[in-house]
Amino acid sequence: LDEIKRTMSEGRQGIWEIRSEAAHSLASLLRRHGEQLAADAGFAFEFQAPPTALTCPADLRRDLELIAREATRNAIQHSGGSLIRMSLAAGDRSLELTVQDNGHGFDAGRQPAPRHFGIYGIQERARKWHGTMDIASDSQQGTRLTVRISWNR
Repeated sequence: LDEIKRTMSEGRQGIWEIRSEAAHSLASLLRRHGEQLAADAGFAFEFQAPPTALTCPADLRRDLELIAREATRNAIQHSGGSLIRMSLAAGDRSLELTVQDNGHGFDAGRQPAPRHFGIYGIQERARKWHGTMDIASDSQQGTRLTVRISWNR
């Protein structure tokens, strides 16, 4: 039931965002979503992106938003931390998104629990763009999730 409610909420949010997307850059959207999720959960949030506008295909932009949102939710729900750092870097037809927390970390080699699809969803979205997802986790430094994507369209 919680999963259904969350899916419905994401759908409603997606429709609202589609209507207002054109007015916002990818970086400003990721910053806004991250700040809101973090604030709602009592986390501090830091964001870093190049000062220039980042452009990418619209469907990739939507996938990056969903990846960033899921990675931020995972950090909030599972890290036990108090800070989330998000960064966005760009190359020529490539992007790198990193979401890092200051929590207790976890065994990144362990398979997610049944019915936990967040990491799988992030991996699938990255693979859709022939990209990669890497997770580094340490009990002293928290968890860092990095997605790298290149495109030719």
